[in-house]
Amino acid sequence: MNKRIQKRLVLKRNIKIWISKFCISIILFLVGMIFVKKNPSSKQWLSQKIFEDSLPFQQMQVLYEKYFGNALSIDKMVSKTEPVFHESFSYESVEAYQNGAKVKVENHLAIPALESGVVIYVGEKEDLGETIAIEQVDGVVTYYSHLHTVHKNLYDYVEKGEVLGEAFDDEVYLAFQKKGEYLNYQDYL
Repeated sequence: MNKRIQKRLVLKRNIKIWISKFCISIILFLVGMIFVKKNPSSKQWLSQKIFEDSLPFQQMQVLYEKYFGNALSIDKMVSKTEPVFHESFSYESVEAYQNGAKVKVENHLAIPALESGVVIYVGEKEDLGETIAIEQVDGVVTYYSHLHTVHKNLYDYVEKGEVLGEAFDDEVYLAFQKKGEYLNYQDYL
């Protein structure tokens, strides 16, 4: 079979798959809206889940990829690249601080991600300085604070060991949270 014909068939198949995923998403959305319209308690539950609770982006991505594949199937067209920096988090000492830990590191150390996940917060936190928060696959949110620079944007996916930013001086503050409760930092460092 001619390569040109094969490419057309693959393109047609991919378009059909994309259209079917889109239609299923629309149907699910409409069914959900009808359910919310007919049942007032479901409207209250939905608004609490959306506006008050933290959405588990990483878990949703894993489920989506399991049942529907990648959101965009361009990863076959784009060649994979490996990060230049891929190190573990090294530190001199750790002590309890507020809801997490104050970690003594080298001055202006490049801070790697402890685990893979999605960036859910980038900004200034009171008393902690520049902060980045990563939601991991297991639902744990790790806060990295007291940073000089942050190299990631909101909703970026980061791999374990990938650089998140640079320490402001020789201290970094870490906190671990799951479902609104702070966890013991010793379980993660």
